[in-house]
Amino acid sequence: MRKILLVLTTVALSVSAMAEDHFYVGPQLTYQFWDKDRFLPDLDDDNGVQLGLNLGYKFDAGYALEFAAQTSASDTNAEAEVIEFNYYLYGSESSIGTTPYLVAGVFSYVHMDPDVVVDKATTNLVLGAGISRFLGDHLEWKTDIRFRSAVISDIPDPVLDIGLTTALNFHFGRSGAAPAPAPTVASTPAPAPTPVVERAPAPAPAPAPAPRPQPREVTVELDVLFETNSSIITDLDDAEFRRMADALEENPSVTLTIEGHTDSDGSAEYNETLSQRRADRVKEALVEQYNAPENRITAIGYGEARPVATNNTAAGKAQNRRVVGVITYQVAQ
Repeated sequence: MRKILLVLTTVALSVSAMAEDHFYVGPQLTYQFWDKDRFLPDLDDDNGVQLGLNLGYKFDAGYALEFAAQTSASDTNAEAEVIEFNYYLYGSESSIGTTPYLVAGVFSYVHMDPDVVVDKATTNLVLGAGISRFLGDHLEWKTDIRFRSAVISDIPDPVLDIGLTTALNFHFGRSGAAPAPAPTVASTPAPAPTPVVERAPAPAPAPAPAPRPQPREVTVELDVLFETNSSIITDLDDAEFRRMADALEENPSVTLTIEGHTDSDGSAEYNETLSQRRADRVKEALVEQYNAPENRITAIGYGEARPVATNNTAAGKAQNRRVVGVITYQVAQ
C-alpha cells in the first residue's frame, strides 16, 4: 500500500509540473462500516477510519475518472487495504455553488488480514452519491456515501459495506471560456459631401434635411474565464471592462448586449442554461464592480447554437466557448 501511495504522489507531482487542464489530486478519508459477514465468528465489529490518496482526470463534459488507494488508519483487526478505479458523473451547479454527483466503481479490490476474515481478498462493485464544492480557483471539497458489494469472493453470504468518504482535491488546471483576442471596432466612413450646383438666376437651393440617427453595432469578444462547468468568473480583463463601463456611462444612447456561447459538449438544454448564467455573471460584474448602468445592459445565452468554429477539435471548441459584448449606438446617416 505504501508503494501505491508513493506512485500516486509521484504522478501528482509530474502532473503539477505539466499544469494540465483536468488533472487533480488530493487526500481522502473514509469511515468504513464493514459487513459482519466478512469476518470470522466473534470478529464482526471492526469498523474504522481509512486514509488514502486519489488521482483523477476531470473532463469538460461533466464527468471524471479517478484512481484511489486507502489503508486502515485506526487500530482495527481488519487491516484493510483498498484499491479503486471510479467513474464520477456530475450534475448542474446549484445557486449556492454545490454540484451533486454519482460515483460508480469500475474496479474495486479489498485486501484484509487473513487471520480475521472469511476471504482475505474480494473484488467489488461500488455505487454512491455526494456533493462537490470549489473553495477557490483550484481547491475542491467533496463528500459522499458509498455502498460496496463483493462480486468475486469465497464469502457464502451477500456482502454490503457502507462508507462515508470526504476528500480535498487540488486541480492543476481548469478550463473555461477561451481567452478572447483584443477587441476590434470597425470604423464607419463619413458620408461624402453633397456638391452644390449654382444655377443663375435660380433661387438658392433649400437646405438638406438633418440626417436621421441610425443604429450601428460593434461586436467585442470579452476576455473572461470561468470555472469548469460553472458560471463562477475566475478572471477578467479589468481594463477592457472598465472601458466598456465608461462608454456606457458617458454616452446615454449606447446600449450593450452580453451574449454567452458554449461548445457542443453536454446537452443543448444544459448548454443554453450555462451560457445564460455566464452572460448574467458578466452583466453583474459590469454593474456591481464597474458601476455600469444596469438598465442599458441585456444578457442573453445562446448555448451551442451559434458556433464560430468546428466542434470536432479542441481548438474549435475553445473558440466556441466565449462571451461576446454587442455595443449599439446611434450615428447620423
